[in-house]
Parts: sequence; C-alpha cells; structure tokens
Amino acid sequence: MFEHCAVDRATVVGHSMGGIVSARFAGRHPERVERLVLSCTHWGGCRSKGSGLTDDYRERLQAFDRGGPREYGLARARAMLAPDAPADVFDLIAEIASRTSRDGVEAAARMINEADNRDLLTAFACPVSVFAGEVDPVVTRERTDELAAAIPGADLVTIAGAGHAPYLEKPAEYNAALGTFLSREVA
Repeated sequence: MFEHCAVDRATVVGHSMGGIVSARFAGRHPERVERLVLSCTHWGGCRSKGSGLTDDYRERLQAFDRGGPREYGLARARAMLAPDAPADVFDLIAEIASRTSRDGVEAAARMINEADNRDLLTAFACPVSVFAGEVDPVVTRERTDELAAAIPGADLVTIAGAGHAPYLEKPAEYNAALGTFLSREVA
C-alpha cells in the first residue's frame, strides 16, 4: 500500500484488531513507520494456531447465529460502548457491526486469538502512544497497561469516560491526544 500511495514513511494508527495488525507491521517494517498509535488494543491472544476460539468469541458467533446481523450489531454496540455513549454513536456502531458477516467475525476472532506480537514490542524504532478508553469493556485497562509497559518509551493516554470507540465517544479528547502525539518532534 505504501508503494501504491508513493509514501516512504507514515504515522500509523491502529485501533482494536487494527492495532494488532499495525503493531505487527511496525515491528516487521520499522523503516516505514514514523510514529505508531495503538488504540484500545493488546499484543494478541497468543494462542496456538488452530487451537480454537475463546469462549467470548464462540458466544459472539452463537449470538450472530441466533439473531442475525442486525441483532449482532446491537449487541456489539451494547458490549463496546460506555454506558453514557451518545445515542447517535450507539446507532452508528450498531449499524457498522451489523454489516459484518459471520465468516468475517470468525476470521477476525481467529486472527486476534492467534496473534502474538510480544516479540516485536521492544524493537519499535519510532515513538509509540497507547490509547485506552477509561471504561473499555472489550480491551481492559489491564491489557492496555501491559501493552504500554512492554514497549520501551511508550506513552499511555487514557480517554476519560470512553469505552471501546473513543474516537466516536469522545472525539475532541481523542483528537487532542492524537494531535499532541503527532506534534512531537521525531528523531
């Protein structure tokens, strides 16, 4: 993609599953990443390939099978957001989640469960900021704290009152934190 866009280096922002992918990319291609933001994410489930899904992902698939895409989307929005998330944010997250397919949910779950970025975290060659939603029920503070602690020099930014979609739940705060990180000089 970098070649297609004629970009040599870029700031990479990865959220949730995208954070797992972004961390992997930054670890494998440090020359391409100028800065890295890992938002509401962790280093992966570290399960062996083919070991099967965790209970929470099996439950998600069963819920999808029972209720179909629309009910799945509503359930995901309820499970992701802070209790006081704005109604329009809830509706947007529910609508986005309802567009997924069962196969997509299962493939994403397998990737998340089997990913293991722990060996890459100490080798990042760029500034890193880890963002956490204060009340994120999907990726707990324990997981984001562990991630930030494993990356030498990483900042940990907590978005107060936000769940798993702080960029929508608290956009001013999220964008301010992102702006602060992006305004720093890069060596």
